[in-house]
Amino acid sequence: MKNEIVISPLRKSISLEMNAPASKSMSVRALCAGFLAGDALISDLSDCEDSKNTMNLLKSLGTEFSEYKYLKILKRSSVVIPNELSCGESALLLRLIAPILSSFNYPVKLTGTGSLLSRNQSNLIQVLRAMNVQVSSNSYLPLSISGMISPGKFFLDFSSGSQVLSGLLFSLPLLNDSSTLKISNLKSKGYIDLSIQILEKFGILIDREDDVFHIRGNQRYIPNAIKIEGDWSSAAFFLVAAAINGEININNLNPDSLQPDREIIDILIECGAELSCTENQCSVKKGNLKAFEYNAEDTPDLIPILTTLAINCDGVSKIYGINRLFNKESNRAEAIIS
Repeated sequence: MKNEIVISPLRKSISLEMNAPASKSMSVRALCAGFLAGDALISDLSDCEDSKNTMNLLKSLGTEFSEYKYLKILKRSSVVIPNELSCGESALLLRLIAPILSSFNYPVKLTGTGSLLSRNQSNLIQVLRAMNVQVSSNSYLPLSISGMISPGKFFLDFSSGSQVLSGLLFSLPLLNDSSTLKISNLKSKGYIDLSIQILEKFGILIDREDDVFHIRGNQRYIPNAIKIEGDWSSAAFFLVAAAINGEININNLNPDSLQPDREIIDILIECGAELSCTENQCSVKKGNLKAFEYNAEDTPDLIPILTTLAINCDGVSKIYGINRLFNKESNRAEAIIS
């Protein structure tokens, strides 16, 4: 007989105060920028698997890490690129590091583990090939890449997500000439703003006019210190729990963050939850929740918890823009419906 899991309604209301975990998205980007700078002090780095995968890969490229209290100290004197590198299960790392490595003009095979092996990488491959990188792949890992990414003017489609574009913004400033990217169907625009913010921290300037990016070549990364913000994607689950039945104070959350999932604030207010935010804290109390409509095209990570919120709202809620759920670490749409 199979083990049974019994799920019962929550009888008691929750009352919590907690610190938000560090942002995965910001951590992986900061690690890549620090690698390109050769020296960085990163405080409050996330200890999630994506961060660990990134650090392991960067170690293989000649990076050394040391730790002092809450600081991660990154140092690299030269770049050594092995024949094969693993991204673990991190799709974000893969889509950042492939363009970055292409700027070094060194052949390498990129592999991964677990669910990343079954995720289609057609967009990454198409973009790299459009920029004169040779890629050998059947649309899935492993990817064998060789040749140097080329500067120039490019028209690119990013309807499947913005992570590959972030990879280009990290790599193109290193080239010996300028580039212009005209982007169509850009999704998750907030994560591009986050990438540009981190790049500026390390001395890289990107000029943006709506969906056109002008990237000056011959730029150099400057060593710097950076503090990782609390993660709005993770915090959203606790904020929704309090809105349904209780109250919570979450510290280490920047209400002005460029992380797209900070939109959970506006959704909860629309639903009728009692919510207030200060410079470094967000508080939510249970309210009389009413149905909502939301386009999650730019915030697919919010959709799972938004369905839980919707179940507890009075009326029929509608969540649009779910097409990007099908090629995540699982088929999230199918999982949610199940």
